[in-house]
Amino acid sequence: KKAMSTIKQLENELLEVSKFVEEKVANNDSSHDFQHISRVYNLANKLIEMENIEDPDTILVVRLSCLLHEVGDYKYSDSPDDDVNEMKDFLLGLNYSQETINKVIDVIGNSSYSKELAGEGIPEEIFTEVSILQDSDRIDAIGAIGIARTFAYGATKGHKFYDENIKPRIGLSSKEYKDHKVPSTTINHFDEKLLLIKDMMKTKSGSEIALQRHEFLITFKQQFLSEWDFGYQ
Repeated sequence: KKAMSTIKQLENELLEVSKFVEEKVANNDSSHDFQHISRVYNLANKLIEMENIEDPDTILVVRLSCLLHEVGDYKYSDSPDDDVNEMKDFLLGLNYSQETINKVIDVIGNSSYSKELAGEGIPEEIFTEVSILQDSDRIDAIGAIGIARTFAYGATKGHKFYDENIKPRIGLSSKEYKDHKVPSTTINHFDEKLLLIKDMMKTKSGSEIALQRHEFLITFKQQFLSEWDFGYQ
């Protein structure tokens, strides 16, 4: 079965979008692949339910944004602007309104971690949509799955698991966060980002889910370092 079968509640109108996305991210590693997108989509539907969001236009924009949020990601795309334009044309071809398409682009553009580090606030008119996308995406970045994704991505960058001589960079700016030329380790990413996510949730429901996953991050890191030290004594 294709990965798209893992998405729950996928309405017929979104099937073509999911096929488009699956092709666009086919070469992504497992930290940002279609299974990640599927989990974010499912988490968003759960948050929509838990937050009692009922407006159909809001729900549609959230679902489209979740499916499309990895298209044009600077970490994987050689031409992000071209990817976004292709996405716009594709949605127009499916007869989505220009208003809906523009809103989806705005929601995705305002949801990035680096943009929040830069201190840019979320426009009030899309706060709900961005909040659901952000929380869903960030929940998938922590807990057991988040740890698996972190090690998978670190491997693609040639990062060591851990090196006591490479200290985590605390209080990263947006520019520093996006600078992948600085030596780092996968365990450092816990202190540089993962352990900060719990307090960056926008929704009450997202905060509740994130708390349990945050506790697992702490447990894992402690266990990892105890085993590491034991092996080097």
